[in-house]
Amino acid sequence: MGQVKRWTRTYRFEELKIDLAHIEKVIGYKTEESPATVSSLIEKALSDFGNITGISSEYIIYKDVVTIPETATLAVSNVEFKIGKIIHGQ
Repeated sequence: MGQVKRWTRTYRFEELKIDLAHIEKVIGYKTEESPATVSSLIEKALSDFGNITGISSEYIIYKDVVTIPETATLAVSNVEFKIGKIIHGQ
């Protein structure tokens, strides 16, 4: 029972390669079509975020993972997650 392996990685903000064009796209603007006030605010924020370090990601692979088709849930270490739909390969 329990976890098999755990991986953790720490990033600097600049390693995430988030730029103005990416943020414009996420918030619904085409590249270089956001209002000047919006793009300048984004560029200012990106500049301020440049010194952020210690952004972490982690993933764990567990041995005890069970799908429960009747309730469309996934149980991991006795914690159930409602996933809505389970598709099984044949």
